[in-house]
Amino acid sequence: MIKYPLIKTSLLICASIILTFTSANIGMAHHRDGHVKGGSGGGGDSSTGESFNSGAVAGKMSLFQAIDDASVSSKSKPILKNSELVVKKSRNTVTQTFLKFDVVGIVETVVSAKIILRSTVNSGFGGELRVAGDNWSESTITWANRPDVDFGDLSVIPAVGAVASDTYYEWDVLSVVGGDQGGNRIYSFAITCDSCASKYQSGEAAMAPYLVVVEEDVSSEEPDEPIELVFAGAGDIADCGTGDPMNSGAAKTAQLLGEILMQDEILVGGADVSFFTTGDGAYNEGSLQQYIDCYDPTWGLYFEWTNPTPGNHEYLTPDAAGYFAYFGAQAGDPSEGYYSYDIGSWHFIALNSNCGEISGCDLGSPQNKWLRLDLEAYSDSCVVAYLHHPPYSSGEHGGDGNMRPLMEALYENGVEILIAGHDHSYERFAPQDADGVPDLAKGIRLFVVGSGGTSLRTFRTPIANSEARFNSRNGILKLTLHPSSYDWEFIPVAASNPEAVEKFLDVGSAWCHGDIDE
Repeated sequence: MIKYPLIKTSLLICASIILTFTSANIGMAHHRDGHVKGGSGGGGDSSTGESFNSGAVAGKMSLFQAIDDASVSSKSKPILKNSELVVKKSRNTVTQTFLKFDVVGIVETVVSAKIILRSTVNSGFGGELRVAGDNWSESTITWANRPDVDFGDLSVIPAVGAVASDTYYEWDVLSVVGGDQGGNRIYSFAITCDSCASKYQSGEAAMAPYLVVVEEDVSSEEPDEPIELVFAGAGDIADCGTGDPMNSGAAKTAQLLGEILMQDEILVGGADVSFFTTGDGAYNEGSLQQYIDCYDPTWGLYFEWTNPTPGNHEYLTPDAAGYFAYFGAQAGDPSEGYYSYDIGSWHFIALNSNCGEISGCDLGSPQNKWLRLDLEAYSDSCVVAYLHHPPYSSGEHGGDGNMRPLMEALYENGVEILIAGHDHSYERFAPQDADGVPDLAKGIRLFVVGSGGTSLRTFRTPIANSEARFNSRNGILKLTLHPSSYDWEFIPVAASNPEAVEKFLDVGSAWCHGDIDE
Protein backbone atom coordinates (compact mmCIF):
# COMPACT_ATOMS: atom_id res chain seq x y z
CA MET A 1 0.00 0.00 0.00
CA ILE A 2 1.31 3.42 -0.98
CA LYS A 3 -0.02 6.77 0.13
CA TYR A 4 0.31 10.14 -1.59
CA PRO A 5 -0.11 13.20 0.67
CA LEU A 6 -2.31 15.92 -0.80
CA ILE A 7 -0.57 19.32 -0.96
CA LYS A 8 -3.61 21.57 -0.71
CA THR A 9 -6.84 20.25 -1.99
CA SER A 10 -8.79 17.60 -3.76
CA LEU A 11 -8.53 17.07 -7.51
CA LEU A 12 -11.45 17.52 -9.87
CA ILE A 13 -11.81 14.71 -12.41
CA CYS A 14 -14.55 14.59 -15.01
CA ALA A 15 -16.74 11.58 -15.58
CA SER A 16 -16.11 8.63 -17.89
CA ILE A 17 -12.59 9.46 -18.99
CA ILE A 18 -9.80 7.29 -20.31
CA LEU A 19 -6.54 9.18 -20.45
CA THR A 20 -3.46 7.63 -22.06
CA PHE A 21 0.08 8.81 -22.47
CA THR A 22 3.43 7.19 -23.17
CA SER A 23 6.69 6.98 -21.30
CA ALA A 24 9.71 4.85 -22.03
CA ASN A 25 10.47 4.67 -18.34
CA ILE A 26 7.34 5.34 -16.31
CA GLY A 27 7.88 8.24 -13.94
CA MET A 28 11.00 9.52 -15.66
CA ALA A 29 11.34 9.66 -19.43
CA HIS A 30 9.25 11.31 -22.11
CA HIS A 31 8.67 10.26 -25.70
CA ARG A 32 8.33 13.03 -28.26
CA ASP A 33 6.44 10.57 -30.50
CA GLY A 34 3.82 9.87 -27.85
CA HIS A 35 1.38 12.08 -29.77
CA VAL A 36 0.95 13.12 -33.36
CA LYS A 37 3.13 16.20 -33.88
CA GLY A 38 2.66 19.42 -35.74
CA GLY A 39 -0.91 18.96 -36.96
CA SER A 40 -4.38 20.22 -36.25
CA GLY A 41 -7.90 19.08 -36.95
CA GLY A 42 -8.24 15.41 -37.91
CA GLY A 43 -7.74 12.41 -35.68
CA GLY A 44 -9.95 12.27 -32.62
CA ASP A 45 -10.61 14.12 -29.40
CA SER A 46 -8.39 13.18 -26.48
CA SER A 47 -11.07 14.16 -23.99
CA THR A 48 -13.38 11.45 -25.32
CA GLY A 49 -11.00 8.65 -24.49
CA GLU A 50 -9.43 8.08 -27.90
CA SER A 51 -5.67 7.50 -28.11
CA PHE A 52 -3.50 9.42 -30.57
CA ASN A 53 -0.34 7.36 -30.32
CA SER A 54 1.39 7.09 -33.67
CA GLY A 55 3.49 3.94 -33.89
CA ALA A 56 4.86 1.77 -31.11
CA VAL A 57 3.60 2.54 -27.64
CA ALA A 58 6.23 2.46 -24.92
CA GLY A 59 5.03 1.73 -21.41
CA LYS A 60 1.49 2.84 -22.10
CA MET A 61 -0.33 3.95 -18.96
CA SER A 62 -4.12 4.32 -19.01
CA LEU A 63 -6.40 5.88 -16.39
CA PHE A 64 -9.94 4.56 -16.10
CA GLN A 65 -12.34 6.48 -13.90
CA ALA A 66 -15.02 4.43 -12.18
CA ILE A 67 -18.13 4.33 -14.37
CA ASP A 68 -20.19 3.55 -11.23
CA ASP A 69 -19.42 4.07 -7.56
CA ALA A 70 -21.83 3.82 -4.64
CA SER A 71 -22.11 3.02 -0.95
CA VAL A 72 -25.02 1.06 0.50
CA SER A 73 -25.98 0.56 4.14
CA SER A 74 -27.68 -2.28 5.98
CA LYS A 75 -29.90 0.29 7.65
CA SER A 76 -33.26 0.95 6.05
CA LYS A 77 -32.01 4.07 4.27
CA PRO A 78 -31.84 4.95 0.58
CA ILE A 79 -28.65 4.51 -1.40
CA LEU A 80 -25.80 6.76 -0.31
CA LYS A 81 -24.98 8.81 -3.42
CA ASN A 82 -23.21 11.90 -2.18
CA SER A 83 -19.64 13.12 -2.41
CA GLU A 84 -18.23 10.36 -0.20
CA LEU A 85 -17.88 6.61 -0.39
CA VAL A 86 -18.30 4.99 3.02
CA VAL A 87 -16.83 1.76 4.40
CA LYS A 88 -18.10 0.99 7.88
CA LYS A 89 -18.94 -1.82 10.26
CA SER A 90 -20.24 -1.18 13.74
CA ARG A 91 -22.55 -2.97 16.15
CA ASN A 92 -25.72 -2.04 14.27
CA THR A 93 -24.65 -1.03 10.77
CA VAL A 94 -22.66 -2.35 7.86
CA THR A 95 -21.84 -0.03 4.94
CA GLN A 96 -20.06 -1.28 1.84
CA THR A 97 -18.69 0.59 -1.17
CA PHE A 98 -18.84 -0.72 -4.72
CA LEU A 99 -16.68 0.37 -7.67
CA LYS A 100 -17.03 -0.52 -11.35
CA PHE A 101 -14.49 0.13 -14.13
CA ASP A 102 -14.75 -0.43 -17.88
CA VAL A 103 -11.28 -1.28 -19.21
CA VAL A 104 -10.86 -0.88 -22.98
CA GLY A 105 -7.98 -0.40 -25.40
CA ILE A 106 -5.50 -2.73 -23.69
CA VAL A 107 -3.22 -4.36 -26.28
CA GLU A 108 -0.04 -5.52 -24.56
CA THR A 109 0.51 -7.54 -21.39
CA VAL A 110 -0.64 -5.69 -18.28
CA VAL A 111 2.34 -5.25 -15.94
CA SER A 112 0.70 -3.04 -13.29
CA ALA A 113 -2.88 -2.36 -12.22
CA LYS A 114 -3.82 -0.26 -9.20
CA ILE A 115 -6.98 1.34 -7.86
CA ILE A 116 -6.38 4.80 -6.39
CA LEU A 117 -8.77 6.53 -3.99
CA ARG A 118 -8.49 9.64 -1.86
CA SER A 119 -9.43 9.29 1.81
CA THR A 120 -11.38 12.06 3.53
CA VAL A 121 -11.05 11.00 7.20
CA ASN A 122 -8.50 9.44 9.51
CA SER A 123 -9.20 5.78 10.19
CA GLY A 124 -7.37 2.92 11.82
CA PHE A 125 -8.24 0.64 8.90
CA GLY A 126 -8.99 1.61 5.32
CA GLY A 127 -10.81 -1.54 4.31
CA GLU A 128 -10.37 -4.63 2.17
CA LEU A 129 -10.86 -4.60 -1.60
CA ARG A 130 -12.64 -7.66 -2.96
CA VAL A 131 -13.92 -8.81 -6.32
CA ALA A 132 -17.68 -8.32 -6.71
CA GLY A 133 -20.32 -9.10 -9.29
CA ASP A 134 -20.91 -6.48 -11.97
CA ASN A 135 -24.72 -6.74 -12.13
CA TRP A 136 -25.37 -3.35 -10.52
CA SER A 137 -25.39 0.38 -11.23
CA GLU A 138 -25.11 3.33 -8.89
CA SER A 139 -28.59 4.52 -9.82
CA THR A 140 -30.33 1.31 -8.73
CA ILE A 141 -28.11 -0.46 -6.19
CA THR A 142 -29.50 -1.03 -2.69
CA TRP A 143 -28.45 -3.15 0.25
CA ALA A 144 -30.95 -5.79 -0.76
CA ASN A 145 -29.84 -6.10 -4.39
CA ARG A 146 -26.10 -5.45 -3.98
CA PRO A 147 -23.90 -7.86 -5.94
CA ASP A 148 -22.18 -10.91 -4.53
CA VAL A 149 -18.78 -10.30 -2.97
CA ASP A 150 -15.88 -12.76 -3.05
CA PHE A 151 -14.77 -13.23 0.54
CA GLY A 152 -11.97 -15.61 -0.42
CA ASP A 153 -8.26 -15.37 0.24
CA LEU A 154 -7.36 -11.83 1.31
CA SER A 155 -3.88 -12.19 -0.14
CA VAL A 156 -5.36 -11.74 -3.64
CA ILE A 157 -5.87 -7.99 -3.05
CA PRO A 158 -3.83 -6.76 -0.07
CA ALA A 159 -5.77 -4.75 2.48
CA VAL A 160 -5.09 -1.09 3.23
CA GLY A 161 -4.06 -0.43 6.82
CA ALA A 162 -4.48 2.85 8.67
CA VAL A 163 -5.43 5.81 6.45
CA ALA A 164 -5.11 9.56 6.88
CA SER A 165 -7.38 12.33 5.64
CA ASP A 166 -6.54 14.10 2.36
CA THR A 167 -4.27 11.28 1.25
CA TYR A 168 -4.30 8.98 -1.77
CA TYR A 169 -4.21 5.21 -1.28
CA GLU A 170 -3.85 2.39 -3.74
CA TRP A 171 -4.80 -1.27 -3.99
CA ASP A 172 -2.76 -3.54 -6.23
CA VAL A 173 -5.24 -5.41 -8.49
CA LEU A 174 -2.78 -6.85 -11.01
CA SER A 175 -3.89 -10.35 -10.00
CA VAL A 176 -7.38 -9.47 -11.26
CA VAL A 177 -6.77 -7.14 -14.21
CA GLY A 178 -3.62 -8.87 -15.50
CA GLY A 179 -3.10 -12.44 -16.64
CA ASP A 180 -5.34 -14.68 -18.71
CA GLN A 181 -8.51 -13.58 -16.92
CA GLY A 182 -7.80 -9.87 -17.28
CA GLY A 183 -7.76 -7.55 -20.23
CA ASN A 184 -10.57 -5.52 -21.74
CA ARG A 185 -13.80 -6.00 -19.78
CA ILE A 186 -15.86 -4.71 -16.86
CA TYR A 187 -14.28 -5.00 -13.41
CA SER A 188 -16.32 -4.68 -10.23
CA PHE A 189 -15.00 -4.43 -6.69
CA ALA A 190 -16.31 -3.99 -3.17
CA ILE A 191 -14.57 -2.35 -0.21
CA THR A 192 -15.52 -3.99 3.07
CA CYS A 193 -14.19 -4.41 6.59
CA ASP A 194 -14.83 -6.26 9.83
CA SER A 195 -14.37 -3.17 11.98
CA CYS A 196 -13.72 0.27 10.51
CA ALA A 197 -15.14 3.68 9.65
CA SER A 198 -13.48 4.95 6.48
CA LYS A 199 -14.52 7.42 3.79
CA TYR A 200 -13.22 8.15 0.29
CA GLN A 201 -13.99 10.69 -2.40
CA SER A 202 -16.57 9.59 -4.96
CA GLY A 203 -17.07 10.49 -8.60
CA GLU A 204 -19.74 13.00 -7.54
CA ALA A 205 -17.15 15.03 -5.65
CA ALA A 206 -13.65 16.17 -6.43
CA MET A 207 -11.37 13.15 -6.76
CA ALA A 208 -12.96 10.14 -8.43
CA PRO A 209 -11.76 6.56 -7.95
CA TYR A 210 -9.32 5.52 -10.68
CA LEU A 211 -7.99 2.26 -12.04
CA VAL A 212 -4.47 2.81 -13.39
CA VAL A 213 -3.28 0.19 -15.87
CA VAL A 214 0.25 -0.03 -17.29
CA GLU A 215 1.02 -2.22 -20.29
CA GLU A 216 4.35 -3.84 -21.06
CA ASP A 217 6.97 -1.62 -22.72
CA VAL A 218 7.43 -3.02 -26.23
CA SER A 219 9.25 -0.03 -27.73
CA SER A 220 12.95 0.06 -28.46
CA GLU A 221 13.04 3.85 -28.86
CA GLU A 222 15.34 5.94 -26.74
CA PRO A 223 13.66 8.65 -24.64
CA ASP A 224 13.90 12.26 -25.80
CA GLU A 225 14.49 15.25 -23.57
CA PRO A 226 13.23 14.90 -20.00
CA ILE A 227 10.13 16.82 -18.93
CA GLU A 228 10.98 19.83 -16.78
CA LEU A 229 7.50 21.29 -16.39
CA VAL A 230 3.88 20.92 -17.39
CA PHE A 231 2.42 24.42 -17.81
CA ALA A 232 -1.32 24.64 -18.41
CA GLY A 233 -4.22 27.05 -18.21
CA ALA A 234 -6.62 29.37 -20.03
CA GLY A 235 -8.42 32.66 -19.60
CA ASP A 236 -12.04 33.85 -19.42
CA ILE A 237 -12.98 31.33 -16.78
CA ALA A 238 -15.69 31.54 -14.12
CA ASP A 239 -19.02 33.26 -14.87
CA CYS A 240 -21.14 33.97 -11.80
CA GLY A 241 -24.18 34.51 -14.01
CA THR A 242 -24.48 30.89 -15.15
CA GLY A 243 -25.86 29.23 -12.01
CA ASP A 244 -24.18 26.56 -9.89
CA PRO A 245 -20.39 27.00 -10.20
CA MET A 246 -19.90 23.25 -9.84
CA ASN A 247 -21.94 22.62 -12.99
CA SER A 248 -20.26 25.35 -15.00
CA GLY A 249 -17.76 25.45 -17.81
CA ALA A 250 -15.15 26.53 -15.24
CA ALA A 251 -15.76 23.36 -13.26
CA LYS A 252 -15.23 21.25 -16.38
CA THR A 253 -11.96 22.92 -17.31
CA ALA A 254 -10.83 22.72 -13.68
CA GLN A 255 -11.31 18.97 -13.99
CA LEU A 256 -8.74 19.01 -16.80
CA LEU A 257 -6.24 20.72 -14.47
CA GLY A 258 -6.94 17.99 -11.94
CA GLU A 259 -6.16 15.32 -14.50
CA ILE A 260 -2.80 16.95 -15.20
CA LEU A 261 -1.94 16.87 -11.51
CA MET A 262 -3.16 13.28 -11.37
CA GLN A 263 -0.74 12.32 -14.13
CA ASP A 264 2.25 14.16 -12.73
CA GLU A 265 1.98 14.14 -8.96
CA ILE A 266 0.83 10.54 -8.60
CA LEU A 267 1.91 8.70 -11.72
CA VAL A 268 4.83 10.47 -13.32
CA GLY A 269 6.64 12.41 -10.63
CA GLY A 270 9.84 14.35 -11.15
CA ALA A 271 8.40 17.15 -13.27
CA ASP A 272 6.89 20.35 -11.90
CA VAL A 273 3.34 21.45 -12.61
CA SER A 274 2.29 25.09 -12.90
CA PHE A 275 -0.98 26.67 -14.00
CA PHE A 276 -1.64 30.11 -15.50
CA THR A 277 -4.65 32.30 -16.18
CA THR A 278 -4.84 34.81 -19.01
CA GLY A 279 -7.30 37.15 -17.32
CA ASP A 280 -11.05 37.52 -16.76
CA GLY A 281 -10.99 34.86 -14.07
CA ALA A 282 -14.35 35.83 -12.52
CA TYR A 283 -17.25 37.49 -14.29
CA ASN A 284 -18.61 40.00 -14.54
CA GLU A 285 -16.59 42.53 -12.54
CA GLY A 286 -13.81 40.38 -11.08
CA SER A 287 -14.83 41.42 -7.58
CA LEU A 288 -13.45 39.59 -4.57
CA GLN A 289 -16.91 38.12 -3.90
CA GLN A 290 -17.17 36.84 -7.47
CA TYR A 291 -13.75 35.25 -7.18
CA ILE A 292 -14.82 33.60 -3.93
CA ASP A 293 -18.21 32.46 -5.21
CA CYS A 294 -17.34 31.25 -8.71
CA TYR A 295 -13.58 30.95 -9.27
CA ASP A 296 -12.59 29.56 -5.89
CA PRO A 297 -14.78 26.38 -6.00
CA THR A 298 -13.39 25.50 -9.44
CA TRP A 299 -9.99 26.79 -10.50
CA GLY A 300 -9.36 27.99 -6.96
CA LEU A 301 -8.74 24.37 -6.01
CA TYR A 302 -5.37 24.83 -7.70
CA PHE A 303 -4.56 28.21 -6.18
CA GLU A 304 -1.09 27.18 -4.99
CA TRP A 305 -0.09 26.11 -8.49
CA THR A 306 -1.45 29.21 -10.25
CA ASN A 307 0.34 32.33 -11.52
CA PRO A 308 -2.37 34.69 -12.86
CA THR A 309 -2.57 37.77 -15.01
CA PRO A 310 -5.48 40.28 -15.05
CA GLY A 311 -8.05 40.90 -17.78
CA ASN A 312 -10.28 43.84 -18.56
CA HIS A 313 -13.14 42.48 -16.43
CA GLU A 314 -10.92 42.54 -13.34
CA TYR A 315 -10.63 46.31 -13.80
CA LEU A 316 -14.41 46.76 -13.76
CA THR A 317 -13.70 46.68 -10.04
CA PRO A 318 -11.59 49.81 -9.45
CA ASP A 319 -7.86 49.05 -9.51
CA ALA A 320 -8.72 45.35 -9.96
CA ALA A 321 -8.94 45.26 -6.17
CA GLY A 322 -10.85 41.97 -6.05
CA TYR A 323 -8.29 40.19 -8.22
CA PHE A 324 -5.31 41.42 -6.23
CA ALA A 325 -7.04 40.69 -2.91
CA TYR A 326 -7.80 37.12 -3.99
CA PHE A 327 -4.41 36.21 -5.44
CA GLY A 328 -2.29 38.33 -3.10
CA ALA A 329 1.45 38.19 -3.73
CA GLN A 330 0.98 35.67 -6.56
CA ALA A 331 -0.44 38.48 -8.73
CA GLY A 332 2.53 40.84 -8.32
CA ASP A 333 2.49 44.47 -7.22
CA PRO A 334 -1.14 45.76 -7.42
CA SER A 335 0.09 48.99 -8.97
CA GLU A 336 1.68 47.01 -11.82
CA GLY A 337 0.15 43.56 -12.25
CA TYR A 338 3.17 42.25 -14.18
CA TYR A 339 5.97 40.04 -12.88
CA SER A 340 8.29 37.21 -13.89
CA TYR A 341 9.54 33.95 -12.40
CA ASP A 342 11.60 30.85 -13.23
CA ILE A 343 10.77 27.16 -13.09
CA GLY A 344 13.61 24.89 -14.07
CA SER A 345 15.45 26.32 -17.07
CA TRP A 346 12.35 28.15 -18.35
CA HIS A 347 11.55 31.82 -17.71
CA PHE A 348 7.94 33.05 -17.44
CA ILE A 349 6.61 36.57 -17.84
CA ALA A 350 3.09 37.56 -16.75
CA LEU A 351 2.16 40.85 -18.43
CA ASN A 352 -0.64 43.32 -17.74
CA SER A 353 -2.37 44.17 -21.02
CA ASN A 354 -4.71 46.73 -19.42
CA CYS A 355 -2.45 49.51 -20.61
CA GLY A 356 -4.70 52.39 -19.56
CA GLU A 357 -4.57 51.23 -15.94
CA ILE A 358 -0.77 51.13 -15.66
CA SER A 359 0.58 54.14 -17.57
CA GLY A 360 0.64 52.50 -20.97
CA CYS A 361 2.36 49.62 -22.75
CA ASP A 362 4.25 51.49 -25.47
CA LEU A 363 7.98 51.91 -25.79
CA GLY A 364 9.15 53.97 -22.81
CA SER A 365 6.27 52.96 -20.55
CA PRO A 366 7.16 51.49 -17.12
CA GLN A 367 6.04 47.98 -18.11
CA ASN A 368 7.85 48.03 -21.47
CA LYS A 369 11.07 49.24 -19.84
CA TRP A 370 10.79 46.58 -17.14
CA LEU A 371 10.06 43.89 -19.75
CA ARG A 372 13.14 44.69 -21.81
CA LEU A 373 15.41 44.68 -18.77
CA ASP A 374 13.90 41.42 -17.60
CA LEU A 375 14.41 39.76 -21.00
CA GLU A 376 18.02 40.92 -21.25
CA ALA A 377 18.76 39.09 -18.01
CA TYR A 378 17.36 35.83 -19.43
CA SER A 379 18.76 35.83 -22.95
CA ASP A 380 19.88 32.19 -22.66
CA SER A 381 16.54 30.84 -21.40
CA CYS A 382 13.50 29.48 -23.18
CA VAL A 383 10.73 31.99 -22.42
CA VAL A 384 6.92 31.95 -22.19
CA ALA A 385 4.98 35.22 -21.85
CA TYR A 386 1.25 35.55 -21.23
CA LEU A 387 -1.32 38.34 -20.98
CA HIS A 388 -5.02 38.95 -21.56
CA HIS A 389 -5.45 40.91 -24.80
CA PRO A 390 -4.01 39.18 -27.90
CA PRO A 391 -2.02 41.19 -30.44
CA TYR A 392 -3.63 39.05 -33.16
CA SER A 393 -6.89 37.08 -33.19
CA SER A 394 -9.58 35.85 -35.56
CA GLY A 395 -12.14 36.01 -32.75
CA GLU A 396 -14.92 38.56 -32.24
CA HIS A 397 -12.70 41.07 -30.43
CA GLY A 398 -9.82 40.69 -32.85
CA GLY A 399 -6.24 41.72 -32.21
CA ASP A 400 -5.34 44.63 -29.96
CA GLY A 401 -2.80 46.97 -31.52
CA ASN A 402 -1.80 48.26 -28.09
CA MET A 403 -0.04 44.93 -27.57
CA ARG A 404 2.36 45.38 -30.48
CA PRO A 405 5.05 47.29 -28.48
CA LEU A 406 5.10 44.48 -25.92
CA MET A 407 5.26 41.88 -28.68
CA GLU A 408 8.14 43.79 -30.28
CA ALA A 409 10.10 43.52 -27.05
CA LEU A 410 9.31 39.81 -26.84
CA TYR A 411 10.27 39.16 -30.47
CA GLU A 412 13.50 41.15 -30.32
CA ASN A 413 14.60 39.11 -27.32
CA GLY A 414 13.80 35.67 -28.73
CA VAL A 415 10.69 34.70 -26.75
CA GLU A 416 9.27 31.36 -27.87
CA ILE A 417 5.62 31.50 -26.80
CA LEU A 418 2.97 34.16 -26.12
CA ILE A 419 -0.39 33.14 -24.61
CA ALA A 420 -3.48 35.38 -24.50
CA GLY A 421 -7.21 35.22 -23.79
CA HIS A 422 -10.00 37.78 -24.25
CA ASP A 423 -11.57 36.16 -27.32
CA HIS A 424 -13.70 33.27 -26.05
CA SER A 425 -12.24 30.54 -28.24
CA TYR A 426 -8.99 28.70 -28.98
CA GLU A 427 -6.63 29.74 -31.76
CA ARG A 428 -3.00 28.99 -32.58
CA PHE A 429 -0.78 31.02 -34.90
CA ALA A 430 2.36 30.10 -36.80
CA PRO A 431 5.55 31.76 -35.53
CA GLN A 432 5.52 35.44 -36.52
CA ASP A 433 7.09 38.77 -35.67
CA ALA A 434 5.34 41.71 -34.01
CA ASP A 435 4.00 42.91 -37.37
CA GLY A 436 2.42 39.56 -38.15
CA VAL A 437 5.07 38.56 -40.69
CA PRO A 438 5.80 34.80 -40.65
CA ASP A 439 9.19 33.95 -39.16
CA LEU A 440 9.76 30.24 -38.62
CA ALA A 441 13.28 30.79 -37.30
CA LYS A 442 12.76 33.43 -34.62
CA GLY A 443 9.02 34.11 -34.56
CA ILE A 444 6.71 33.96 -31.55
CA ARG A 445 4.09 31.21 -31.48
CA LEU A 446 0.87 32.86 -30.26
CA PHE A 447 -1.93 30.94 -28.56
CA VAL A 448 -5.28 32.61 -27.84
CA VAL A 449 -6.92 30.54 -25.09
CA GLY A 450 -10.03 32.41 -23.91
CA SER A 451 -11.78 29.07 -23.52
CA GLY A 452 -11.46 28.58 -19.78
CA GLY A 453 -15.15 28.25 -18.91
CA THR A 454 -17.33 31.16 -19.91
CA SER A 455 -19.57 31.08 -22.99
CA LEU A 456 -17.76 30.64 -26.31
CA ARG A 457 -18.06 32.95 -29.30
CA THR A 458 -17.78 32.77 -33.08
CA PHE A 459 -14.77 33.44 -35.28
CA ARG A 460 -14.53 36.10 -37.93
CA THR A 461 -12.70 35.37 -41.18
CA PRO A 462 -9.38 33.77 -40.18
CA ILE A 463 -6.50 36.22 -40.33
CA ALA A 464 -2.99 35.60 -41.65
CA ASN A 465 -0.90 32.91 -39.94
CA SER A 466 -3.85 31.38 -38.07
CA GLU A 467 -3.23 27.62 -38.10
CA ALA A 468 -5.83 26.11 -35.75
CA ARG A 469 -9.18 27.29 -34.36
CA PHE A 470 -11.80 25.72 -32.10
CA ASN A 471 -14.89 27.14 -30.37
CA SER A 472 -17.19 24.14 -29.89
CA ARG A 473 -16.23 23.41 -26.28
CA ASN A 474 -14.26 24.98 -23.47
CA GLY A 475 -10.74 23.74 -22.89
CA ILE A 476 -7.21 24.46 -21.75
CA LEU A 477 -3.76 24.73 -23.31
CA LYS A 478 -1.18 22.28 -21.99
CA LEU A 479 2.51 22.94 -22.62
CA THR A 480 5.03 20.23 -21.82
CA LEU A 481 8.37 21.97 -21.45
CA HIS A 482 11.78 20.36 -21.94
CA PRO A 483 15.22 21.95 -21.44
CA SER A 484 15.39 23.13 -25.05
CA SER A 485 12.02 22.32 -26.62
CA TYR A 486 8.30 22.22 -25.94
CA ASP A 487 5.16 20.31 -26.85
CA TRP A 488 1.70 21.85 -27.03
CA GLU A 489 -1.77 20.34 -26.80
CA PHE A 490 -5.20 21.90 -26.62
CA ILE A 491 -7.41 19.77 -24.37
CA PRO A 492 -11.17 20.35 -24.75
CA VAL A 493 -13.63 19.28 -22.08
CA ALA A 494 -15.43 16.01 -22.58
CA ALA A 495 -18.35 16.14 -24.97
CA SER A 496 -21.78 15.22 -23.64
CA ASN A 497 -22.41 13.33 -26.87
CA PRO A 498 -19.03 12.46 -28.43
CA GLU A 499 -20.59 10.98 -31.55
CA ALA A 500 -22.50 14.14 -32.42
CA VAL A 501 -19.84 16.83 -31.95
CA GLU A 502 -16.83 18.05 -33.84
CA LYS A 503 -13.61 16.15 -33.23
CA PHE A 504 -10.57 18.34 -32.71
CA LEU A 505 -6.88 17.71 -32.19
CA ASP A 506 -4.16 20.34 -32.03
CA VAL A 507 -0.81 19.04 -30.79
CA GLY A 508 2.75 19.74 -31.84
CA SER A 509 6.38 20.25 -30.84
CA ALA A 510 9.10 22.83 -31.48
CA TRP A 511 12.62 23.69 -30.40
CA CYS A 512 13.51 26.81 -28.48
CA HIS A 513 15.13 29.50 -30.63
CA GLY A 514 18.56 28.92 -29.14
CA ASP A 515 18.55 25.40 -30.58
CA ILE A 516 17.72 26.35 -34.16
CA ASP A 517 20.58 26.07 -36.65
CA GLU A 518 21.15 29.43 -38.25
